[in-house]
Formats: sequence, C-alpha cells, structure tokens
Amino acid sequence: MTPAPSDRIRQLAREAAAMLAVPPRPAVADDIAAFVTTLGPTAAMDDLDALAEEAPDAAATYHVRGEALAALDRLAAACDEFRYATEIDDEAIAPRWRLAEIEAERDRPHEAADAWDAIAERGVEEPAVFEHLGYALLDADEPTRAIAAFEEGLALAPNNGRLLAGRGAAALALDLMDDALTDATAALRHAPEDIECWETLADVHMARGETASAMTAIERLLALAPGHIEALRMRGDAQWDAGDIAAAVADYTAALATEPDDPETLIAAAEGHLRLGEAEKALANTARVLAHDAADPDAIALTARAEAALGRLTEARERLDRGIETIEDPAALYLARADQHLAAGRTNLAWRDARWAIDADPELGAAYVLRARLALDLESPAEAMADLDAAVELDPKDGAALAWRGRAHQRAGRTQDATLDWDAARALLPSTDPLLAEIHAWRSDI
Repeated sequence: MTPAPSDRIRQLAREAAAMLAVPPRPAVADDIAAFVTTLGPTAAMDDLDALAEEAPDAAATYHVRGEALAALDRLAAACDEFRYATEIDDEAIAPRWRLAEIEAERDRPHEAADAWDAIAERGVEEPAVFEHLGYALLDADEPTRAIAAFEEGLALAPNNGRLLAGRGAAALALDLMDDALTDATAALRHAPEDIECWETLADVHMARGETASAMTAIERLLALAPGHIEALRMRGDAQWDAGDIAAAVADYTAALATEPDDPETLIAAAEGHLRLGEAEKALANTARVLAHDAADPDAIALTARAEAALGRLTEARERLDRGIETIEDPAALYLARADQHLAAGRTNLAWRDARWAIDADPELGAAYVLRARLALDLESPAEAMADLDAAVELDPKDGAALAWRGRAHQRAGRTQDATLDWDAARALLPSTDPLLAEIHAWRSDI
C-alpha cells in the first residue's frame, strides 16, 4: 500500500496551488528547498511520489515536484515536472515561469524564449516578462524578435534601463550602431548603477571601434563588480586592440580564475601567449579546451601553431592532418596548414590550402588575405585584389586585409587608393602588429 503524503508536503502543495495563476514567489521555492534539505533527498522524493499518487491531476503537485528537483540540481527533471504542470493547467503562470528560468539556467535559450512567450500570450503584462523574453531571444540569435519583445516591455515601462540596454544589444546584433549607442546611453541615464547597462555600453563602443570609450565603460563596470568575467574579457579585448598583448593576457587569465574552462577565453589567452613567445603556456591553455572538446578546430589549430613555434614541426603537421580528416569544420586547420606551408616556402601548397579553407568556410576573411598574399607573390594582382575586396567586404575593420589591399593597389599603380587603405589599416591594427612596419616600408617605395 502506498504511504500517504506528509502534512508538510500537502501544505506546500496548497501554497503552490494558491499562486499558480501569478508569477512564483521565491518564498515558496525556499520552503520546498528547506523541506528537501531537512528530510533528505530520498525521503523527500518518496513523499513527493506519494503526493503524485494522491493528487495526480493537480498542477500544484508537479510544481512542487519541480521545485524539489531544482533544489537537488536535477534541472532537466525539474523542467519535465514544470512542463507537465502546464499541461494539466494550460493557464498556469508560476510553473511556466520557473520552466523559463531553469531552461535559461540550462543554457537552452530557444526553450526559455518559448516559455516566456507563452507567459506573455496569457496576458501577463509585466516588464520583467518582456525583459526575460528579449534576452532569451538574443541568446537564441533572434535579434529582430528580441527588439519586438523589448519594445513591448518599454510600452509598459518606458524608462526601464534593462529593457533599453536589451534593445541596444539587439540593435548591435543587427549592426544598427547608432540605434545601439542611443539605447545604451539612455539605459544608463535611468539605471546608472546597473551592471548589464554598462556591459551593453562597453559592447557597443567596442563594436564601433571606440576603444577609449569602451575602456571607460569597462572600468566603471569593474568598479561596480570587480570580478565581472565578461568585463575582464572585454578589457582584455580592448587591451589587445590597443596593442598591449601582455595586459590582454593578464585580463584573460584573471577571467579564467573564475571560469577556468571557458573555451573562448582559453583560446584568446593562448593566442596572446603565442604572440608573446610563450608557446608552452599557449599549449597549456589549448590542452584544457581539447580536454572538453577534442574536435574544437580553433584549439587544434592553435596547438599546432604552438608546436611549430617550439620546433615540433612534424607533430604540428600530423595534428593538422588528423584534424582535417576527422572534424566537420576544418577551415581553421586548412588555414593553419597553409601558414606552415608558407613558412617552409611551399607556396603552391599554401595557396591550395588557403583555397580549401575558403571552400570550407566562405566567410573566413584571413584565408582570403593569405591567398591574396600568395597571389601577389605569384604576380597575379587581379586575383589578389578580388580576394582582398572579399575580405574587406566580410569585415570592413579587418586591418590586415586593408593593409594588403593597399599593397595590391600600389602594385597596380593606384597610389592614392593604396594610401587610403594603409591609413585605414594603421588606425585599426594594434600598435605591436608587424604589418605596421610593412606599411611603413611599402610607403617608402612610393
């Protein structure tokens, strides 16, 4: 015979039932978590199973079970329970709200957005719903829908800084730079101490190439939150753009102290170590990426570059060959192998691998630049110009593409066009980039 649920779990279910139609109150989740802690996971789940046997058709039953599983960090199972609660009561708000929050915590932005959207469709006109929906849509790479969500929220709360910052971030994702800056600036007028608003402003300034303004926003963000990981990463990026590679690596390393396995930061730090001649440190970083994802193309390519820098050329080449044969997206590996061929004087093989890199990823600007350099060496300036135009079209702020396009213009006798491209490249390249010395030498030939 199935035991009856305890009086305490029945009481918690009554509390949950009373709030099904409204956003969840944190106190209820705290009470359920305390119940699980006091009783212990096994006994608590036995009691929750008894509740489901006694009240199988009550949405509150599964809301309580969801909160208990969330307290046990069983997030996928918690989502199942909250979702089942909404199937029993299609108008229930609280379990749908918690489903949205936990799907976001699980880094499932599409599912989180669907849940927030369903809450909005049920007439919950709270700015927080549209804020969460907008940010979930941003994470799901749907900036146009995100703007619509933020604007619905702003219709309810026109001076809400988080909504303005979100709309600014969505505008930035759509390359609407002026709109992004307007919203990011307005957000801080209404929420001058909000970390999210400062982060958005820093992102916008970085995207606009306004490094000094970005650094001001980042420093303000770090003053409010000294260990803010995204701010440290952004400051590292800004230091990199300013040519201070050592300072950039220091910031990436500080961010890794909190999130030691973040692949993007590990890759950035590894690239910095390579630029500083610290190949062994670069290898240590890429090894941590590959320990979690052995098929990460950027980590494989960086590892091979570090091995080559240490004179382990055969090992580097074999690593690239294996990666090209096995991973789905080998463009970065073709490019790295092309660099190795070029360094060894194997021009035709370098050109071939650059071509294959472009075939694998037509938006890999660095491959167009490398193939163009080879075309210039092979006295094919028209082919070089076509590739460099493609690289600049992909990224108008690609300093390397602009520098080499200037060289191509020079070789074709278009001195004025060359000067324009070199001036643009000098404004974009870090102060330590070797290409700056090349541009100076090329100018002396005019």
